[in-house]
Amino acid sequence: MSRRSDKREKLARQQRVKDLQWLMAAPQGRRIVAELVESSGIGTVSAFTGNSATIYAMGRYDFVQRFVNELRAVALADYRRMEDEALSAQQIAEQERNLPDDDSGD
Repeated sequence: MSRRSDKREKLARQQRVKDLQWLMAAPQGRRIVAELVESSGIGTVSAFTGNSATIYAMGRYDFVQRFVNELRAVALADYRRMEDEALSAQQIAEQERNLPDDDSGD
């Protein structure tokens, strides 16, 4: 590789880091990443479905897991913040599901 291509690659890596840090610094970005992580099945027992859908699920899981690893490497504090925010949102949603209906028939 030439020095010029090495420099381009280094600049591209630096830009990627800045982009990921920007994404995780914003609440909107953290919500998008949290939805992606949840939909990928990361943290579930298994992506094994017992049929050919396993291949698709494992590919999605692997892609998101690599992305998560990259995010953790460049924005760990914001990644943890995202996890806390997602947990809080889940707890609030659960509490709301357990409230009685407003339609009491009065």
